[in-house]
Amino acid sequence: MADTFDIKEKHIHMVGIGGIGMSGIAELLIESGIMITGSDIKDNPLIQRLIKKGAKINIGHKGIINEPDLVVRAFNIRNNNSDIKEAHERNIPIIFRSEFLKRIIDSRKVSISIAGTHGKTTTSAMISFLLEKGGFDPTILVGGEMDFLGSNAKKGRSEIIVSEMDESDGFIRDMAVKYSVITNIEKDHMEYYKTMDNLTDAFNSFIKNTKEDGVLFYNYDDEILRDLSRSYKGEKISFGFSSKADIFAINVKPEDVGMRFSCFFNGQELGKCSLGVLGEHNVYNALASIAVAKKMGMSFSDIAGIIKDFKNVKRRFEVKYSANEVVIVEDYAHHPTEISKIISVAKLLKKNRIIVVFQPHRFSRTMHLEQEFCECFSGVDKLILTDIYAASEDPLDGIGLCNICFGVKEKGIKEAYIVPKADIVMTLFKEINVGDIVLILGAGDVNEIIPELVRKLDQKYELR
Repeated sequence: MADTFDIKEKHIHMVGIGGIGMSGIAELLIESGIMITGSDIKDNPLIQRLIKKGAKINIGHKGIINEPDLVVRAFNIRNNNSDIKEAHERNIPIIFRSEFLKRIIDSRKVSISIAGTHGKTTTSAMISFLLEKGGFDPTILVGGEMDFLGSNAKKGRSEIIVSEMDESDGFIRDMAVKYSVITNIEKDHMEYYKTMDNLTDAFNSFIKNTKEDGVLFYNYDDEILRDLSRSYKGEKISFGFSSKADIFAINVKPEDVGMRFSCFFNGQELGKCSLGVLGEHNVYNALASIAVAKKMGMSFSDIAGIIKDFKNVKRRFEVKYSANEVVIVEDYAHHPTEISKIISVAKLLKKNRIIVVFQPHRFSRTMHLEQEFCECFSGVDKLILTDIYAASEDPLDGIGLCNICFGVKEKGIKEAYIVPKADIVMTLFKEINVGDIVLILGAGDVNEIIPELVRKLDQKYELR
């Protein structure tokens, strides 16, 4: 097998290298002996890990380093970025991250790609965990850091690759893989797609591009996916809670700090399965993963024995503090449906109060899903909203936190406030009582408050 994923370039410069998708690709390339340089506006642990592995990275876009053969850019990098402008001036070829990901995926004979509005990171990680522990030695590219790897990427020695497929930039239309896995489809990324029809068409292209000898794995309980699957003529395996699905779960129950369910395939019981992660949404993720692992030749007994030890991806209901009957949880949830699911999981822990800190992600998402955001915090005792994380976007006139805060109060959550990010720690420190669970939600940088909050809580209870 080629060590370099059939990539001929010896030096690649990556603009926006600190993102979870870009950094994973960079790690694979470094492991393949390719020189990696790059730039990003802000330092982070992913960048520091790459530097330790040998990458040269500018914090701030200070110019392209040396003489790269190719520049790879994150989708949110603008054309007026200084590194991109320099690449044009020096006639260095430039491609987007998704185009480069396609090259990596195409270099492997068995490609497993996971797409969907929700759950794709966890499902990708579960499939990776099963295949890694099952001895398949896959290459892995996932949009979240996994404890069992200590990373979000790993270069395997087999012809198998497991990759998370991001639909936000539309490149999903051009991807052709052997095993297509789709968790669900909901309204999101309207800044790019504009309409649900366009979003659905993109997923439909991904389905139709599944290779002739491949399989479509899809959520039977998702009406949009059920409709799209009807036009697909190749092999397909559905999963869900409905007994009409090919693989389905019954008797789904929370158990300690996880879930337990009975798993059926083609109407026959395979056996019972336990997960070390909470939430019915994780049972869906597990069903998709079990279906893929079975297709890859794993027995259900082996699958069940391995999957019980799966731990959540970082920033997916990750407990950051649990002491003195106070629990602090970090989660990447940034879509209303995801937020509702995380709140449902928090209720299973039976704490006194649920306090939520939420940082909206992107002005466009806040605009398109404003009403849904007003309705997704049901069951929360106290809500703190903080400044919208813009990502690559410019502010939009009239789009802010006030409408959400007002809407949430209309839905019955009286204690809803807007607090600047810099003031959240002190606000929480004064507010948290014994028995509370605090959810820190958002895909931006709101998680930066957690170390200081934990430090203050430790001091608070030490002094008692």
